[in-house]
Amino acid sequence: MAMETAAIYCRLSQDDGSVGESGSIQTQKTLLTQYCKEHHIKVSDYYCDDGWSGTSFRPTEFQADDHLIVDPPAAEVVREIFQMFADGVGYVRMTKILRSRGVLNPQAYFNQNNPDYYKNSDYWRKPYDWHATSIRVILNNPLYLGKVVFGRSKTKDFFDKRRVETPEEEWIVTENAHEIKLA
Repeated sequence: MAMETAAIYCRLSQDDGSVGESGSIQTQKTLLTQYCKEHHIKVSDYYCDDGWSGTSFRPTEFQADDHLIVDPPAAEVVREIFQMFADGVGYVRMTKILRSRGVLNPQAYFNQNNPDYYKNSDYWRKPYDWHATSIRVILNNPLYLGKVVFGRSKTKDFFDKRRVETPEEEWIVTENAHEIKLA
């Protein structure tokens, strides 16, 4: 199995001061590095925003053109879905085409590449069972259109960490953040 690669992003906690690199940043680096080591994830880089709280999200080190590593097999399926859509093929017909060709659905593909994630679950036993909802989610994902979107959800408040969706007009969208390869 291929080793996953990730970048570690650490930011200042609202409770920390802004003098030098905070203890919080160092603790985050240590914990996240250990997590990656335990899960056989290669760390490609570290990004640290010491001085900005996550509640204001004005990252100084982390830039949109730094999040993205293309997964070639998944990218090929996404390109095919966009091409079928451009050719006028409907969602239901796309699901039938993908099923007949034996293409893994997104959850099954994830499970194949992360076998320990659902190791004690029968969550997905129909790996080629595509649904129109999956097609719609892929076609509406701004990432596949060269955009990076921040702020789609937020915590309710400082003490209530439950996530709530944010109105689209409040999203932070970076257009043309990365190259789109259609062919």
